[in-house]
Amino acid sequence: MRAFGSFIAVSLLIPCCLAQAADRPVVTRPAAGQKVGADGDTGCPKSERACFRIEAEGRVPKGTHAFFAVEPELWAPRLHIQPRIHSIGDDGSVNGSIYLGNEVDGVGEFFRIYLLACKTDNPFDGRKIVLRVPATCEASSPVRVYRVR
Repeated sequence: MRAFGSFIAVSLLIPCCLAQAADRPVVTRPAAGQKVGADGDTGCPKSERACFRIEAEGRVPKGTHAFFAVEPELWAPRLHIQPRIHSIGDDGSVNGSIYLGNEVDGVGEFFRIYLLACKTDNPFDGRKIVLRVPATCEASSPVRVYRVR
């Protein structure tokens, strides 16, 4: 009887949490704790060169404009707005290139990656670095990664 009660509790929690995730922006790749550029990292080709440009993926609510933002932990709270995302799937899925520093800066550092779902297509007024998320945008939970090379 106890197992049946647990089953009911679990089945009631899952729809709640899944519905909530669809209403907020979420970063689905890279993964939290990922070591960008480490051996075996499929996002960076094996090379001696720096790995600072990677692909990111996520989902945003319908009717919003998506932007990735990268925050180098050493420079927090500076959010570096990434290149514009031009296409959003019917399910809200997005992907785009993000930069974790450059060829020299950023090696051996932690970064937080956010996906912003904004009500307008130009919430930053042309700025590439902002100190906080504009009021017209909602930010995902951060995904923290470490850049190895």
